[in-house]
Amino acid sequence: MNRALFLTNVGNRDLGYGEVPLFDRNMEESEKLREKCNKEYNKVMKKNLNFENFFEFTKELYLREVYKKLDLEPILIKDKVKDLCDSYDELDIKLLATMQDPSHNQDTYYSAEIIKEWLIKNYPKLENRVEVIKINKNPSNHTLMLKEYNKIFSKLGDNYNDVYLGITG
Repeated sequence: MNRALFLTNVGNRDLGYGEVPLFDRNMEESEKLREKCNKEYNKVMKKNLNFENFFEFTKELYLREVYKKLDLEPILIKDKVKDLCDSYDELDIKLLATMQDPSHNQDTYYSAEIIKEWLIKNYPKLENRVEVIKINKNPSNHTLMLKEYNKIFSKLGDNYNDVYLGITG
C-alpha cells in the first residue's frame, strides 16, 4: 500500500474561489468575494463581517457555518491534493495554521478549518486523514518557528512512502 504525507502551511491567501484569494487588498475580485461572504453572513446573523481582520472574518464564517453556503476552496493546494489523492492509496494531510495568544488579525486557524472541511467533502477518503495543527507562536520569529516546526515534524513518524511540502502560506 502506498502512502503519502502532505504538509502545508495555510496563509491568508490560500482560501478563496477559483484563482481569487478571499483576502488580497490589491484585487477587486477579492473585494467582491468578501462582499458575497458578507451577504450570506448577514442573512444568518443580521450584521456585517469585519473586513479589516482576516482572523475574525474567517472565524465568523466557520463558527456560524456560513462557509457551507459559499464556494470557498483551497485555491493554492486543490490541484496538488487532487493529484496526490489520485496517486496514493492513503494520504495524510497536515495543515499548519496560526492561532496566536492573543489572536492576531492575520491568524489562519479558521481558514484552515474551512479548507479541511472542503478537502473531506470533495475527497471522502480523506475523512480522519486531515489535521489542522495549531501554531500558537509568532510566525515572523524564524528562530522560534524553526524550533516549533522541528517539534511538530519529529512527531510525524516515518511510515510514508513519500512526503510532500506545500510552499503556500
